[in-house]
Amino acid sequence: MPKRHRFANVEPSAVEEAIDWRFTDPELLRGALTHASLDPHTPMERLEFLGDALLGAIIAELVFRAHPEASEGELTAMKAHLVRKETLLEVAHAWRLFDAVRTGPGERRPDGSLASPAIAADAVEAVLAAVYLDGGWEAARRLVARFWGDWVEGLRPQDVVDAKTALQEFTQARGWGLPEYEVEDRGVGKLVRYRAICRVRGEALGEGEAPRKKDAERIAARKALAALKAKEA
Repeated sequence: MPKRHRFANVEPSAVEEAIDWRFTDPELLRGALTHASLDPHTPMERLEFLGDALLGAIIAELVFRAHPEASEGELTAMKAHLVRKETLLEVAHAWRLFDAVRTGPGERRPDGSLASPAIAADAVEAVLAAVYLDGGWEAARRLVARFWGDWVEGLRPQDVVDAKTALQEFTQARGWGLPEYEVEDRGVGKLVRYRAICRVRGEALGEGEAPRKKDAERIAARKALAALKAKEA
């Protein structure tokens, strides 16, 4: 069996370079990068547990400090956005975790890539926990601030509050029923984009376009809600 099916494509030192942290205890990083499909006794899942809690706490603090005018609900929505799987996958690419995680034979494709990207997302939390155990709270906080900082600063509450839910509550409170969405996709493969139209009582009030269907619908819902509020003003 080729080595790439059983182990990683790069050494743990590549991750250390990517995150700019040299472990005093290399076994912590090795454990964070070893999937249960290779070693059922790996501490990776335990590290994920710790890393999930650490990431949530650090992101909560960063968002709290960066957005002093945000409400509790808005802070909660921004935090959820910043720790979601899609964000973790972007970080996983930056940390080279898609290549660095050591897996068993069933978790890598013939070309050596991960069969499930979720493994790389989980590894982000495990590596964060490993850094915390190796260097303490400040080391973990610096790591999160470095890779999430721009997102934290650039995020606005209106970007992440669930516009579809807000619109639904608005229309139902007025007895108008549920909003309707028409979605079409354009392009193919990685270039695909979705265009959504939001209708309320048959009237097209908002349009959105994004690489993900859900995001396109949310943009359309946000515009529709703004249009309805403007009519009532």
